[in-house]
Amino acid sequence: MDTLDSIVIVSLFMWGSYFAFLLAISIRYRDYLTSQNQKLRKIDGILITFISIAVVLIIYQVFVSILKGLAKQCSVIVAVFLIILAFIFLRSHILNLKYRRAKVEGPYRLNDVTYYIRDIDTCEAWYDPRKREITITRGLINILNSGEIRFVIYHEEGHHRNIIHTMFAVLSIFIWALVLSIFLSLIAINMPTIDFILTEVAILLPILGIASLGVTLINWISEHEADLYASSKTSPFLAASTLLKIYLNPKTKIHIDFLISDPELKVRLNILFIMKILFINSMFKIPKSLTEIPEKPLIITHPPLTLRLYAILKNSRK
Repeated sequence: MDTLDSIVIVSLFMWGSYFAFLLAISIRYRDYLTSQNQKLRKIDGILITFISIAVVLIIYQVFVSILKGLAKQCSVIVAVFLIILAFIFLRSHILNLKYRRAKVEGPYRLNDVTYYIRDIDTCEAWYDPRKREITITRGLINILNSGEIRFVIYHEEGHHRNIIHTMFAVLSIFIWALVLSIFLSLIAINMPTIDFILTEVAILLPILGIASLGVTLINWISEHEADLYASSKTSPFLAASTLLKIYLNPKTKIHIDFLISDPELKVRLNILFIMKILFINSMFKIPKSLTEIPEKPLIITHPPLTLRLYAILKNSRK
């Protein structure tokens, strides 16, 4: 068996592993979304998170081992890795500057929840697990009514209440930045060697995709749990209206009666539909948008609007 045959066999095995994991995690994720039993849903969410973080850590170790092995032959690759990693974090830091420099108002209180307002025109809110602070931007406040603002604040409080999911989400993004930096370093250092680059794409890309799936699900579960907590503190109606305003045109008045008029929620999530969304997110959106998280967090760290609404409305029919 020659080298090309070996590469083809290994490549087929790795891509087969990627799609097998994609199918398995999609089924588990669908079970999570459709569950109306709070305890079972919580268990499914924790199971998905722990499986995903384990997969991400294993793949991280694989890429670190590859980096160490190549570093013995070519020390330049370590420098390339550090440059790429520094670029990712530097760009993230630069995008964060406008948030750090913005005027802060507060603290304000909503019952037992404390939050701050930053004078920024973008529509965002976030929970800082290090400072244990909830922040909402002036731009978001301007497009929401008082009830919808309550949902946003309780959503961020939900991240505090589900701190395990939140910390794993933050950890997964950090590890993902390391893994992607190593992958890009391997390509950069072997640019003149087309055969090696093709080998990396054939074998390492599906491994990267598996890690990306793990990162996606860890973050999505964290957002779903925060949504469900906020919905329980307000109402599914406020949850739906808030998310629609944030995801869609904030200046358009949207009628959402059709979303809550079906008590049986006859919509059924198709596995192929979920697999398609996860495939696109893991193979294209996450690698492309990693450094844009501070500016466009909804792109990769939040589930699509359809899935967020489905989970909220499904869990309201208990």
